[in-house]
Amino acid sequence: MKKLLLFAIAAVLLVACVAQPGAAVDQPAAAASSEVIETTESAEQRAARLAEEERLAEEARLQAEEEARRQAEEEARRKAEEEAARLAELRARTVYATAQTTLYGDAEMTTPLEIELSPRLPILTTEKIVGEDGAITAYQFEKVGEIEQKGYVGAAVVAQKLADFINRPYENIDYDYFQRRVIAERPPVKVRGIYLTQYTASNPTRLDELIEMANQTDINAFVIDVKDDNGNLLFYSKTAEAVMPELNENVAIADIDSFVKKLKDNNIYLIARIVTFKSPQYAAKYTDRAITRPSGTLYRKADGIAWATPYDRQLWDYVLGICGEAAAVGFDEIQFDYVRFPVVSQADNASLDFHNEKDETKPEVIHKFLRHAYAELADAKVYITADIFGWSGSAWGDEGIGQHWEAMANAVDYVAPMMYPSHYGPGNYGIKYPDTQPAATIDASIKDILRRNANLPTQPINRPWIQDFTASWLGNGRYIAYGAPQVRAQIDALAANGVDEYMVWNSANYYHADAFKNGAE
Repeated sequence: MKKLLLFAIAAVLLVACVAQPGAAVDQPAAAASSEVIETTESAEQRAARLAEEERLAEEARLQAEEEARRQAEEEARRKAEEEAARLAELRARTVYATAQTTLYGDAEMTTPLEIELSPRLPILTTEKIVGEDGAITAYQFEKVGEIEQKGYVGAAVVAQKLADFINRPYENIDYDYFQRRVIAERPPVKVRGIYLTQYTASNPTRLDELIEMANQTDINAFVIDVKDDNGNLLFYSKTAEAVMPELNENVAIADIDSFVKKLKDNNIYLIARIVTFKSPQYAAKYTDRAITRPSGTLYRKADGIAWATPYDRQLWDYVLGICGEAAAVGFDEIQFDYVRFPVVSQADNASLDFHNEKDETKPEVIHKFLRHAYAELADAKVYITADIFGWSGSAWGDEGIGQHWEAMANAVDYVAPMMYPSHYGPGNYGIKYPDTQPAATIDASIKDILRRNANLPTQPINRPWIQDFTASWLGNGRYIAYGAPQVRAQIDALAANGVDEYMVWNSANYYHADAFKNGAE
């Protein structure tokens, strides 16, 4: 029995010994099987798999970058909103010194503070002091200009807002804080520009000459007629196709993309000049919406030019459609010229039909147009400029053409006063014949403009037009020949007043290059 038991145990041990090596052999067999599966992937399949993995990785990277950009933009927007709210709160607490203002150190206002004041000096208040009738009688303040100073001031001797300093404000115009946009994709440029007609722009030889001049001087911008004085267009316009299709038959530049690229390759900042309400072809076609005489016939100036009316909202749409297209092809800025009414006699002004259906004043509708244009072109990411007569900075009213300085300046990024000395009358600024004294004329005019800008919470950037032509039509003794010294004198007069941007006008586009060689940055 014992022998049988020992034999059985021995048999079991023998089987176990035989089974162990067998199990060990199975492992490399499984590995070999795995290798067979992997090697069944073809070269094409492997390439496709790797390409897909690369695509997914790139997609993930782009998504991460987009999310980071979105978060950065959101953070920047949040900070901008916080800053805007902070500034709005400060504006709400600010009053302004007048010629009658006296500051006091005590609430009873018996002890004057010895602080030098000037009109428009901001006073940052902390508390309103109200009388028994509920009216504000005084303010407690904590800062005067840049001076940290606590004290009290009477409410009756301060201005509540800067617009209170405007000599002749108009109704229905927003003179308060105007938020100008910041275009990250288009950092502002200190413009030193020249004007080009469509003829010059389309003439390769002339264009190359002006590009070469720009490359050798301070000139860095071209103001080009996109819609000129006759309404003609620089390039094909889809907007015009629906409103003035005949204008597309004779555009100046057929290949606008190549034209823009050439100028951009030479670092030329592009400004689209848009002649706005002097639109003779439009007026002739849409007479029912133009300025007309009582008989219904078109009103024409002595030069035979018919004018559209600024009250025509359909004209607004037409003009802004062209502006949007100019931005789309690469122009950096839109400049509205003739953004006004024509100069007419008092008799004509009383009898002409301007089609004023909303009963708006002239400065009111010009202001509304510019504000509307500013809003409509926001997505186009272009800056907005308005040309305005230089003497508008010295005239209190709109002079019958709708150009009131503060009303226009508070609606655009840049104001472009046309400060040609030849355009000022005998005796202006105490100068017998202004054209003969370009530096003195520019100096006097820009000083008035800067004073007018001070009436606005957000002051526009001044970029004046100056003269590079000889105004012989003024008559003997009333003009001088203009060359490089006279042009340079205007530039230097602006610079002496802190204005370092300018644009130069010559209707034939011939310029004195030596006037612009000053090594501007």
